[in-house]
Amino acid sequence: MLLSERNLGLLVGRARKTLRREFEARLVATDLTVPQVAVLVSLWEEDGRTISQLSSNLCSDGPTLTSLLDRMEAKGLIHRERDVHDRRVIRIYLKEHGRAIQDEVMSAGDQVLSLAKKGMTQEQLDHLCDLLELLCSTMEGVSENRTTHL
Repeated sequence: MLLSERNLGLLVGRARKTLRREFEARLVATDLTVPQVAVLVSLWEEDGRTISQLSSNLCSDGPTLTSLLDRMEAKGLIHRERDVHDRRVIRIYLKEHGRAIQDEVMSAGDQVLSLAKKGMTQEQLDHLCDLLELLCSTMEGVSENRTTHL
């Protein structure tokens, strides 16, 4: 067996790539990208988030998120409004079209996750999720530690 076949980083990347490819194939009719879906999911959970909140939730930098929001606004999915209490803050709200596609997008995600879980017991799936959460929190801690010591 080649070393690269059991390399954690490569396996996580490969899993991400195959999940994303399958999800994107199911999103073709919606004309959405995976990053746009991530914004929509965040707004479905809590409409009216600030750009700063979205940036933090999506681990995205400001300029990247701004251009993503520009494209979503052009598609009629969202609109921006200044906060009534602090005019410096911009909030992002769903438009009707952004709300209307929720069931279709969530169904596509559910279908992909069902395929991904095939052959796994609930216990194995829970264990996999626990390990991935541990990996994420460990690596996020390393990143935060590195930034504070620069």
